[in-house]
Amino acid sequence: MKFAFCCLVFFGCVSAEFREEGQVKIVQAHNELRSAVAKGGYNYHKFVNPPLPQAANMRKLKWNVILARQAHETANKCGYEPFFQPNFGENVYAPSSSNPFKNLDDIGASAMAEWVDDVSWYTWKSLKINENPAKLRRFSQMIRDETSLVGCGLKDCGKTNGYYKYVVVCKYDPPMSEADSVVHLQGSPCSNCSAGLTCESSSGLCYLY
Repeated sequence: MKFAFCCLVFFGCVSAEFREEGQVKIVQAHNELRSAVAKGGYNYHKFVNPPLPQAANMRKLKWNVILARQAHETANKCGYEPFFQPNFGENVYAPSSSNPFKNLDDIGASAMAEWVDDVSWYTWKSLKINENPAKLRRFSQMIRDETSLVGCGLKDCGKTNGYYKYVVVCKYDPPMSEADSVVHLQGSPCSNCSAGLTCESSSGLCYLY
């Protein structure tokens, strides 16, 4: 144990996981976005384009410890560049800063903001996944209606060339895939919740008891 700790210090990398505070922030950020989309109130290009269409079967996300463990293992590699485009079902955020984060749980919220901001820079063309720019995959994964679980991992990658570097990885289940036809089914909120799911009228999301 002592040897392992010394190795971590020597290489400048510190292993970390999101505490309950960070987990809550991540799930809340996802569900607030998904609720806005489900209700038809999310305007991705302010003053330019109309809001995204309403979603008929937008599920409410829950935290999953298995996905979080897998995401943490991926983040531990510290090999991602800030604008690396991951595979479907996985979102990555790799910030660097001249000052370290005082609270590592805040990085999760920063990651959510980064992925949502993608849609401000690239034109959203259609609910069909393959008709949108690849740069919008991260945002699309966040609002995919059939996704119900999320788990995220964090790695403090230490200081390099004067900058503190971190990696956040979030994994989703079911993952979005090339075969998916649309990001979400268009329709009034909760009008087509999958079997076994209940409508949460306040959010417009479908959830499992």
